[in-house]
Amino acid sequence: MNFFYKYLLFVAIISVFVFILLFGQLRGFRHTFIGKVNRLFLVWLPRQLSQVDQKWLHGRGSIYYRKLSNYIFFQKHSLVVLFYLCLITICIFNFLYHGRTLTNHFHTLDWLSIFISISLPYISLYTAMYSDPGVVTSDNWQEASVAYPYDFKIFFPHICETCKFVKPARSKHCRLCNCCVQKFDHHCIWINNCVGRNNIRYFFLFLFSTLQLLLHSILRIGTHLNHVRDSRLNSYLVSWWTAITNERELGSIFLISLFSSVIVFSFLCYEFYLVYAGYTTSESEKWADLNELIQQSRIFMHYRNGIQKLTLQEDAPPDATLTHSLAQVENIYDRGFLNNFKSIWFP
Repeated sequence: MNFFYKYLLFVAIISVFVFILLFGQLRGFRHTFIGKVNRLFLVWLPRQLSQVDQKWLHGRGSIYYRKLSNYIFFQKHSLVVLFYLCLITICIFNFLYHGRTLTNHFHTLDWLSIFISISLPYISLYTAMYSDPGVVTSDNWQEASVAYPYDFKIFFPHICETCKFVKPARSKHCRLCNCCVQKFDHHCIWINNCVGRNNIRYFFLFLFSTLQLLLHSILRIGTHLNHVRDSRLNSYLVSWWTAITNERELGSIFLISLFSSVIVFSFLCYEFYLVYAGYTTSESEKWADLNELIQQSRIFMHYRNGIQKLTLQEDAPPDATLTHSLAQVENIYDRGFLNNFKSIWFP
């Protein structure tokens, strides 16, 4: 196996591994092969390594592992951002340097489209990184507290032990940023910032910009490979593969873009699903937990002043009725797909 095939195999394995780590913990994948592999790497393998460490190193390895994992997963750092920037910058440089047989035929509009396509990910990343996600402070607490009402299903008035004020509905305290964020979605390691009410539109732009760069790369290089492939070969796939191996530098960028676009597109589809459902990434976990309690027949429903409220069985008033399905529960934050989407761009 020559270097190109090893390189291709490495890229494919890394892409699949990243996809499993990122999406394997979602409840929809928990009972699938992806979920099982995710638990293999994140639960079973660390447990086995810990046992080996206790036996042979008396736990010293676990100490260093906890320090490293605490830095990677529970502290703000720019390692993933640097990885992203290095990856796209190296690919762009290789395209411009090794693709001169392709770019020599470009016209002004071609170069303009490439310049825009290349610039957007850098601009959107910078904007998303340094934008305010909606940090709740003592100065803006009053305004944040009336932005969304409590639904008394997944959000109740509750004092944040760190910030020492009542957390506004749909907000959450981010332990990495050490602050409460309005309409908290998640802390994104790709932008080294929280995604919340004020900057989720920039996060969408970041995903769109990255995806369009990958698709632009696939289209430009794919068209070139289609022109140079040997159409005399019997198999269409073989002729494509031959073109990729003959144009190794451009072929590598084409394959990296192809694999990466699947991951970015999956991210984007999931975010659109959340918009359709009318909740955030953080809220989706709360709704999933609520659904499990409903399946266990532990949630009762009652109305006060026309407002639907949920309680546990032990706290249910006499007029409460058993909730049989999550479909019976009203999501007051879901105003329909179009209005949900508008609220992202005009919070």
